[in-house]
Amino acid sequence: MIYFILTTMELTQQLIRLGLTASECSVYLFLLQSGNTTPPIVSRETKIARTNCYHVLTSLVEKRLIEER
Repeated sequence: MIYFILTTMELTQQLIRLGLTASECSVYLFLLQSGNTTPPIVSRETKIARTNCYHVLTSLVEKRLIEER
């Protein structure tokens, strides 16, 4: 069995190659780790301004990478 262990930086580089922005990568990786949370918490933990965070979340929903609940 072969295991692939990627660092956050390597994951981010791969996601950028797939067309995500750096902000989208930060939010997406945070959500993978944290699970369900609120936009203000995402904003605080990723250090992305709250207004920008809403745009990033909307973009990730449109790309069908996350879903709103």
